[in-house]
Amino acid sequence: MPSKGLEDVPRLRSSGQYNAALSILSDENFEKSELGSETQRQLLLERLLCSVLSQKFHAVKELAALISEQSSAWAEIDTDLFRLIYAYARFHTAIDLKGALDVFGEVYGRHLRDTKVSDFQPIHVLLLCFSSIIIHLGSAFFGTEDYECLQKLEELRLILLQNGNHNELGMVHLTEKHCLNAPDQIQHLQATIESPNFKKNPGLEVHLKVLLLNAYYNTDDRQRANELVSDLCSSVLAQHNYERQLCAQYLEVKYTETSNEVDSFLETLDATVEMQATGDLWQEIGFLRARRHLMSGLVDQYIEELFALLKQSQSCILPKTPTDLIEGDQAQDSVAPSQSAWLFWRQYMDLLTADMNAQNRRPLAVRCAQSFFEFQTECTIPELRYTLSTVPAECYEEIGDMHQVLHWRGLGAEIAKDCDDEDIRDEADCNFHLVFADDAIIMIDDPHGVKQKSWNAAKVRDLEILYEETKKQEKWKYTFRYAQALLDKELDLAVANGRPPAGEKWYANTLEALSHLGVAEQLSYRPRVLFALAHAKFDFKSYLGCIESLQEVIKISKVANNRVIETNALFTSARAWLHLYQNSPEPSQWSSGYESVTACLALCTQEQRLDWKACCHTLLATMWYAKRDADNDALQNTLYHITQVRHNWTKVMQPKFGNVKLEDLLTRYAISGRNAKTPYSIWRMAVDICVTLREHSQVWSWIEYSKARAFRESLHSCEDGLNQQITEPEMDETGFDRFMTGQSIIMVHWIILEENILLCVREDSTTYISLELNCTTSQVKEWYHGLVASNEDLSDIETADEILSELQELVRPLIDLATKKKDSIFILCPTQVIFKIPVHAIPVDGTCLLDLVPVVYTHSFAVLGRIMQQNSTSSRPDVGEFEFFGSPTGDTPAGSEVVRKIVAQCGRQEHVDDVSKDEFLKSINMASWIHFHGHVISADHPLNQALLFHHGEKLAAREIFKMDLSKRSPAVLLIGCGSGVERLDPGDEPLGLVSSLLFAGASSVIATMWPIHDRLSGAKFSEHFYGIDCDKKFKFEGCIDLARRMRDAALAIKRNPATQAPYFWAGFALYGRWNFRV
Repeated sequence: MPSKGLEDVPRLRSSGQYNAALSILSDENFEKSELGSETQRQLLLERLLCSVLSQKFHAVKELAALISEQSSAWAEIDTDLFRLIYAYARFHTAIDLKGALDVFGEVYGRHLRDTKVSDFQPIHVLLLCFSSIIIHLGSAFFGTEDYECLQKLEELRLILLQNGNHNELGMVHLTEKHCLNAPDQIQHLQATIESPNFKKNPGLEVHLKVLLLNAYYNTDDRQRANELVSDLCSSVLAQHNYERQLCAQYLEVKYTETSNEVDSFLETLDATVEMQATGDLWQEIGFLRARRHLMSGLVDQYIEELFALLKQSQSCILPKTPTDLIEGDQAQDSVAPSQSAWLFWRQYMDLLTADMNAQNRRPLAVRCAQSFFEFQTECTIPELRYTLSTVPAECYEEIGDMHQVLHWRGLGAEIAKDCDDEDIRDEADCNFHLVFADDAIIMIDDPHGVKQKSWNAAKVRDLEILYEETKKQEKWKYTFRYAQALLDKELDLAVANGRPPAGEKWYANTLEALSHLGVAEQLSYRPRVLFALAHAKFDFKSYLGCIESLQEVIKISKVANNRVIETNALFTSARAWLHLYQNSPEPSQWSSGYESVTACLALCTQEQRLDWKACCHTLLATMWYAKRDADNDALQNTLYHITQVRHNWTKVMQPKFGNVKLEDLLTRYAISGRNAKTPYSIWRMAVDICVTLREHSQVWSWIEYSKARAFRESLHSCEDGLNQQITEPEMDETGFDRFMTGQSIIMVHWIILEENILLCVREDSTTYISLELNCTTSQVKEWYHGLVASNEDLSDIETADEILSELQELVRPLIDLATKKKDSIFILCPTQVIFKIPVHAIPVDGTCLLDLVPVVYTHSFAVLGRIMQQNSTSSRPDVGEFEFFGSPTGDTPAGSEVVRKIVAQCGRQEHVDDVSKDEFLKSINMASWIHFHGHVISADHPLNQALLFHHGEKLAAREIFKMDLSKRSPAVLLIGCGSGVERLDPGDEPLGLVSSLLFAGASSVIATMWPIHDRLSGAKFSEHFYGIDCDKKFKFEGCIDLARRMRDAALAIKRNPATQAPYFWAGFALYGRWNFRV
């Protein structure tokens, strides 16, 4: 049985029936104890061969570890065959071509170079086949000479053909598929198929005819391909070699022009391919399925399919040498064949450019490229690495994330040094120099701009040197790019110095360099040069001159079919007309601008650029708003276009990469041109219009939507993949009944509209109030900055009340309402600088809001609604899941003392003095209640705010954002200095520990708005909150009213004459859900 079975394996393997061969070679058919060493060697090598050829790389890893332990007793030639096959497999998983070439050099010199082909044994045939494939790849990427090896392969083919050794010819023809062009493959395959006695092996006949079919398709010989398909489907061959018959079916469908046949093929194969197809066919079918999704407009399914293929190609990466596997744990082979990373990238490169250019697929291109550098760290093909480094660079360049651009361009320049192609090296250097010279790259620690001014001059000098060098070398493509960059800087400098931008020096130099390029390049680049000059006039506020120049740009852009520049020119022309209209309203100016922007919108729609469409609707909204005094329908039209902005921008952000916010849209995208700061605050415009129209419910909706979006976009701007968890807020996401818990609820929004501050109150599902407050944004900001500058800590009762009362207009309407609604809970949603102010403690005629009602804070009601819904579905806490942490660093004795008191009364788990970060993390994941009394450290970036543990260990907000606390949705008390200090991000929305905990799944967070006194504030608050040594003892049962307990604890501190100043009690704030059910 064993010997007979093994005799069949080479025949099956040579005919491409790898799964059939592996089934014979399975452990079930061979008891190792019954096999001699020679038979065992043959069995292992054949299993390795079939596993590599079928791309079962998990099995290759397992077999290589086993062979490494036994091969010391093997003959040298057997060991070298093993090393060569492993190197080839490693090339497929790690794309380490240089490593494979090194092994090839040793093996070829030792066994093939001086051995006559006529003396070859079967093992020499295998050595030559794998050597030929590897050296041919080396020839393609490194210029390695492969003539000698391929000459031997041809000599071997002729000898085998003459001797009628068709089984060995099967391996030779498979090798030629990788090494020869299609016409040569056809000639050689036909010679074998037409040779005497060939048809005695129908399995091999199917295999070679499938190789021939592939060659026919590659030469576009459809007639002979169709004839061969009919032959393979004949009764003689249809029942043989099912594995290769699957390949024939795939090839037929791949090159068919009928989409229905593709769909039918994919449906019938799903049940069989996984078990019968090799890894390369499985991968090919995956790409076929992905392309089919794309043709059907199913972009999400296309992206999902590509990610699945990418993940499968990364599932097994072989280490550098087989001996590295001996000590490691070997995973069992997966059900589906693992796939080749090399073949994935070879196929995806055909789709990459299209994905980069399609806005809704660009994040796929970026993530795939980033994943390549994460997993394929040992790739030794610099051209591939360089090409993939340009993908994120170009995509981030478009959205203006220069930090990322600089990183990727720098990486590309470093990679290009290893490329043999001089043009790649020049391109990489040019890209890096241009990014480094960009005005967005600025000096830090330079408040007066002295260093920046000097550095900017140095940038110009460097560009001038590069311009002269490339000009001398007649590298005109790069001479033009350097000249264009210098022209931009010359125009910017002229505008900054108040001089008309004419490009006295570099406009002519740029056109001269352009004249040396090809006709097609001149046609493409000339509109860009003219647009730069025209937009400089816009920046200089020479709007009529700008419009006149843009007409020429639009004209030649149409000739060049340059949609990007044509769109830019139309958009900028519309902006110029709008500025003229705003300065001196003339209906014809408005009409001209409207005509330009609608033409621009039509182009953006054709190009399916949702971001540009959002830009156009933003400008249209602004144009209609500017016309509000002259047109009765202007406000309604403005709201329509704002709604369109929201609709398009929502689609832009899903999926998403990089840091792009809607308010930055016109400046981040090239559609707005250089140096333009957007004057358009789109959401605030919507609020202003609704206020004017007295649509109070719409005022509330737009405020809520804008705050929810700002929070979402703030998180999107973070790194580390936080954006993958964020969903799009909806206008009507927060139904009022979501907050109804048997209590009277008053919801409050503040919104800043330039200098005006608007207060919006919602009492129930139909009652809305919108009031313009009797204070300005400047007054509030000056108050806050003055408080910070004076280091006032509100610890003196008289001065504190006087200082806080200066802001009483912020809350006066709420005090009046709370006086009438003392049984209600007030949920406050401040914005921007107001979020930093304890509005619940601002006195009006001696009474603050907290004196009258419990107060809860939230970032937005969409966020709070998510918390309420999440908490209602979380698991019921079990006994023991209440965790108390006191003085984790060992130097806050009041914290450890009060935690011991709480635990003594409530009987829960305490962690006091020298608590590690790991101990906290293990506890928090299953906790329903978390009490932390310790140090909180601030940081420049809000996501670096952190809890401090033993030995200086930190748990930062950015780490908490990525946690999942939703299983228990715990209530969290953070008694620490400034634990609730939410830093305002660039979009003026708060981020920090509180928002990170709520986002991770906490239902409620009690934190402090400033550094507190450890004992008189922190410890006392805890004692009153938990009812230590008093009648109202805390019980972990039923429904705990956090808002009223927090209010009672704060007011208890306030009633003590020694701690009645706001510093001691007003810093505590509750965020999130106010009733916690045990």
